[in-house]
Amino acid sequence: METRETLTDILPTATGGGGAPRKAGRILIVDDQPANLDVLRQVLEMDGHQVLLAPSGKVALRSAAKGAPDLILLDVMMPEMDGYEVCRRLKEDPLTQPIPVVFITANDDTDDIVAGFEAGAMDYIAKPFKQSEVLTRVRSHLALFRLTQELERKNADLAVANVEIQETHKQLDAAQKKLIDQLDGELNKARHLQMGLMPSSAPAVSGLDLAGTCRPATHVGGDYYQFFSHEDGTVTVCLADVTGHSMEAAIPAARFDGILDSQIEIEAQPAALMNRLNERLAKKMPGMTHVCCLLAQVDGQSGQVQMANAGNPFPQIYRTEQGEVSEVVAEAYPLSVRDSTNYESVAHELAPGDALVLCTDGVIETRNSQGDVYGDDRLRATIQRACTEAEGSADMVLRRILSELQAFAGEGEQDDDQTVVVVIRGEA
Repeated sequence: METRETLTDILPTATGGGGAPRKAGRILIVDDQPANLDVLRQVLEMDGHQVLLAPSGKVALRSAAKGAPDLILLDVMMPEMDGYEVCRRLKEDPLTQPIPVVFITANDDTDDIVAGFEAGAMDYIAKPFKQSEVLTRVRSHLALFRLTQELERKNADLAVANVEIQETHKQLDAAQKKLIDQLDGELNKARHLQMGLMPSSAPAVSGLDLAGTCRPATHVGGDYYQFFSHEDGTVTVCLADVTGHSMEAAIPAARFDGILDSQIEIEAQPAALMNRLNERLAKKMPGMTHVCCLLAQVDGQSGQVQMANAGNPFPQIYRTEQGEVSEVVAEAYPLSVRDSTNYESVAHELAPGDALVLCTDGVIETRNSQGDVYGDDRLRATIQRACTEAEGSADMVLRRILSELQAFAGEGEQDDDQTVVVVIRGEA
């Protein structure tokens, strides 16, 4: 049995923010809860769509046949006639059969999802969900529906001449390939630009060996790292993880790079810099995204380390004398969550040969094909082995961590961006 849940509990009030769709659509919303109908109507009308409302399955069938909507958002759990039955009847009627149906459901049970697809649904949106998800899926299915209709019209026009149909198919295939190639090219350009924001090699800092890398899960991502060398011989390491994935996170990550670059010229001390970044992000990107960030300022001569953490995984320190790894507990809200957050620094000292390892949560949360999580314990064990065998080379430690991480993941798909930075203090 699906859990009842009103959309007013799970959607923010529609105040814009979705952007105008490329082309508005006529959308039928089916739900027996008036509050749900009202919230979805507001969200979609503010995005420029024309909305039809149906409080029951029977009304939905009449409205679909008469109103000819471009898309139907259909609640699964309704009295008298549930969403599955409504969808089956829509697909049995030649008049309503082509209309794409997207289920709205609070039940993510696999059997229920499969039942929805077998009934004829194109997609489903799980509750709770965000306004942005609703708008993205609505736009995607409207675009797909229009492309399908256009293709059907063209095929009907060309049915009189098979040769022309074949030629048209060739043209469509070529156009599709060209579009895919263009999109792939644009994504590769975006990846090149994003990776260009990060160092191609670590800077030379007296008394320290540095190494870092970022591996996005897709062409582009939200992870970021950077080194900043200072005139006093110290270096500031920044590691950041923007919420979201792909382009959703890549654009805010690029903006973060610009804000960081401007603010570190004013203040390099980690806690003070973190406070400045939080204030600027709260003003420049209010409510858009959050940034998990870790700042570490390291003095290669004294081994002194000042660190401030904003929601990033805890740093790990390998102590060469003891041959052990321990985590540095330092945490606070991610940047831009609250403009009033006060960030503080924690101080540590690296002895000669000690290593500081920073990573984003995409490393710790890596899963293998059996669903096992890599986790903090495996990471510390890997760092211990790598530092013991690397003979003071940050690059060798980094390579060993990435190699063991890949061996653990196996053929599993990389779900999140992975970024690792290694700082080793040279032997005295």
